Amino acid sequence: MFVKEVGHGGVHIISVLVELLHQWWSLRVLKTKDEADQHLLHLIIAEQIIPKIIRSDNDTVLKLGKTKQLAAEYNIYFEPSPPHCPESHGAVEVANREIRTMLRTALKKIGCDAYVWPVLIPGIEQTHNVTFASLTGVSPWFGRFQSPPPFVLHFGDPIVFKPPFADKFLSFLGVEGVFINTVNDTLCEVLYYPPEIERWTVCKLHPIVPKPVRRGVEEA
Repeated sequence: MFVKEVGHGGVHIISVLVELLHQWWSLRVLKTKDEADQHLLHLIIAEQIIPKIIRSDNDTVLKLGKTKQLAAEYNIYFEPSPPHCPESHGAVEVANREIRTMLRTALKKIGCDAYVWPVLIPGIEQTHNVTFASLTGVSPWFGRFQSPPPFVLHFGDPIVFKPPFADKFLSFLGVEGVFINTVNDTLCEVLYYPPEIERWTVCKLHPIVPKPVRRGVEEA
């Protein structure tokens, strides 16, 4: 995922690498498009990490050139958010706002202005990338963007799909179904019914959610 921050010191392209299996997030702040291209090339060639999806904001800076070429060469789905599409743009924009808030908060706490980003950002990156919660073992980004469910969601567990416009009091028209391991980019919450606690439990998944399928209907 690439998002952009414009401020003192120029444009910063923020790369957030997400590894869903182990719930791991890695942060890199890059100053130019060329650095973003080199970063992606380094991930693929040196680290042997080939992203499945690259999501970017609605800017054109990453839609052309080496990033797009690498995406085509290594079969990476490159997904710039289209204009005037809140559902698609929101998946990146929410992450963008969270990243801005966390970076600026870190600078503000030590009494520094944003123009010192080039000096302080490497330290913030390093601190983030080696920090994890002792209770959950996951990155602090995971705790900010999402609420990890208290129970594992297994194949076949009953769920209710909650659309993003629904209120918080469960008075919504949901789609009852079963969990299947497919990807859907819609921002939403999923309620599931773990037999351990015998009640519907909210499992917030953003932006990756399980696709709802009605009971008795198999995936095509």
